[in-house]
Amino acid sequence: MKNGAMNQKEAGFTLIELIMVIVILGVLAITALPKFNDLRSDASGAAASGVAGALNAAFSINYSTFIVNSTKAVRMSSSVQACNDATVMGTAGILQGGLPSGYTMSTGTANCTAAGATLACTVSGAKSSTASVTLICKG
Repeated sequence: MKNGAMNQKEAGFTLIELIMVIVILGVLAITALPKFNDLRSDASGAAASGVAGALNAAFSINYSTFIVNSTKAVRMSSSVQACNDATVMGTAGILQGGLPSGYTMSTGTANCTAAGATLACTVSGAKSSTASVTLICKG
């Protein structure tokens, strides 16, 4: 007489197999961990690029506004314009409220008497992250 429950072979993992899986997962975790630790510098660079993108868009919009209706654009200095001037970064400037905390703008200057003249500026943030910005003069 055969008993159905007695003839079935039990299947499962042995202790050695489970330990080997844990060791392999540990080795994979150790090799992947340094890649995730470096994300902070990547994030700082991306944040600086985001601020620079917002500034580039603000300068473009201000210049477009000047082309359409010159009285509505934010007026910049008449002859010499600095990247970090109050008319650019002040509360009534092109970037409302100024730069986010922890960011600075380079101190380069350019002649802004001609509409459409440009000035290359640099935004600096945390962990020495930088991004370039092009200021467009409205004349």
